[in-house]
Amino acid sequence: MKDNISVYKRLIEQAYIDPIRSVVVVDDDFPTLDRLLGLVEPAPASETTTAQKQENTSAESIFPEMKIRFQGQISEVQRAAALIRACRCRERPWSVDIHDGSAEGGVNELVFAPSLHHTDLMILDFHLNGDTGDGSRAIEILRALARNSQFNLVVVYTKGIDGYLSGVFQQIILGMLYSAWNYDLPHENLQKLEQFVADWEDETAVDIRRQILECVSVDTYIKVRVGKCSFEALNLQPVLQSLLSRCPASLIKSQNFSPSAKDIFDIAVIFRHKDLLAQLSSANLGELNYRFSEELSWLRLDQLFVTVVKKDTQPSEIVERLTSALTDWAPGPHQLLMTRMRGELSENGFLAEADVLSNISLQAGWLHELMNHTDATGVMSQSIERHWEALGDGLYNKVVHYASALVKYFRDQNREDVLRRYLDTEIDAELRVAHLNHYYSTKSIDSGHLTTGQIFCLDVGKPEIPEHEYWVCLSPACDMVPGRDSTGWKSRLGNAVPFIAVQLHVESKLKDALNRINENRFVFVARDGNLLALKFTKDSKISTPPIWEQMFALNNGTIDVAPKDTGHLSISIQRMSCALPGAIAAVGAEQAGDAGDPPPALAFSSVRAQIICQLRYEYALNLLQRLGSSLSRVGLDFQTFKA
Repeated sequence: MKDNISVYKRLIEQAYIDPIRSVVVVDDDFPTLDRLLGLVEPAPASETTTAQKQENTSAESIFPEMKIRFQGQISEVQRAAALIRACRCRERPWSVDIHDGSAEGGVNELVFAPSLHHTDLMILDFHLNGDTGDGSRAIEILRALARNSQFNLVVVYTKGIDGYLSGVFQQIILGMLYSAWNYDLPHENLQKLEQFVADWEDETAVDIRRQILECVSVDTYIKVRVGKCSFEALNLQPVLQSLLSRCPASLIKSQNFSPSAKDIFDIAVIFRHKDLLAQLSSANLGELNYRFSEELSWLRLDQLFVTVVKKDTQPSEIVERLTSALTDWAPGPHQLLMTRMRGELSENGFLAEADVLSNISLQAGWLHELMNHTDATGVMSQSIERHWEALGDGLYNKVVHYASALVKYFRDQNREDVLRRYLDTEIDAELRVAHLNHYYSTKSIDSGHLTTGQIFCLDVGKPEIPEHEYWVCLSPACDMVPGRDSTGWKSRLGNAVPFIAVQLHVESKLKDALNRINENRFVFVARDGNLLALKFTKDSKISTPPIWEQMFALNNGTIDVAPKDTGHLSISIQRMSCALPGAIAAVGAEQAGDAGDPPPALAFSSVRAQIICQLRYEYALNLLQRLGSSLSRVGLDFQTFKA
């Protein structure tokens, strides 16, 4: 077991610790470069000679000021020096910067923190305005880091409150929780309970709200917020029932309402939430998870990981405490691999870039294409895709060894234990596999115009009863490039691009699609938070031909970005339909034709199509081949035999 732990711990170090390059220490007791430089006060230029100017800039002239600055704080200077040594004595030394945490100290951490890189580590003193001060400044810095677009590591060190870390850790958690939280309690129930408590106080002249509030501690409130316990698991039933037993029977009778222990617990949680509002975050910092003991603690947000240690922890042990906290958090294989890949990109991205750009002739070819190609957007999109692919290829060998060790570690563990630890049991197995297939078969839309494999939705039917049709563009990509071919009938179409679209039909049950996944006619797309299985043919027969249609994309098929509130991508499309004259519509085309009425004519209608997703190349090619096979099928005059 120890061997397994050490292997996993090394995987943690490679993903989170090894990429660290710089450390920012924030402690108001430490000397900072900004403060030291601020001690230098040269004499006015009119009163100094050249020799005096040189003397004023010497170390001896400022040493007395420095001695006064550090009087009585030499232990903090020594601790800062020990911390710097611990960072620099590593096999790959870390650079260290020290701030005092005040807005006037040269660097305002609330401005500085959002710019920290994901390979940075911050060591943060919790009490930045003296040991007797509160931790509000440190919490503001943590909030700034949590809003950072990187994933930041923070070690908070403190003398604690009354010598214990629990009070500090509690303040940090509260500071990270979102204030605009809605407890799962219907509004009418809340109003009813609040009125009941108010009437109870009026009738008894006792502060019932305070007594109810005392039933739910701050720790209990945090557990409820983070989802770490249920009402039943808290074992508060006896306490709440005892409180309810003191409620006047006349009040229950007059209101015809007898609250349960769970009702009192619900209103107590809401009272506690209101009581703590000033300490909560006004911004949503993401999902929070945590674990605490005096020996080991961690807090995890979307962009932030925090562990809290005592201030007397030896500087050489701080990184070990951080590693232990990360190991206890136990990120899963996918998290570890992605973090390692990100670290490798940061560490070796330049080398991979140099390999990509070493071919001068290739660069010349790219530049020529960029300046001369008619489809500038297409060239840009293709260049980005190819460059990302080249960067990935260059870093592959640096990640593959880590990935192999990662796979071996998890495969060597008990399968059921791993699944229980990292697999959300509430996720339906069918939905899990469907999402995996969606991930394998689709990608982000990487083209500025309509192209092969893009799936779009048309709203049909009446506005009050909308219906959705799903279609996939299956014209070859080269035919969709704006301005590529302007001969023949395309020369008469202006900025309209003709393309073949095949209708995709919704499979009502994901399970049915997954059971027939090897028929190669299903795709899985996500729309508005829902996952849909779309099939290439309407029924379950593989031989059934698809429903296809000739459509026209306006504005050269340019994809438009909808307003920011929706974020949807869309294109303008024209579809053909048969326009019947009024007389024909009344009696039917066939009868009207006999009467000599003009024949029906083709007409176009313009619609907006929402781009849903884009198939990966091989999946789009699969459907394109199936369409080609259907269009090229040969009809033979065989006769069927009926017994």
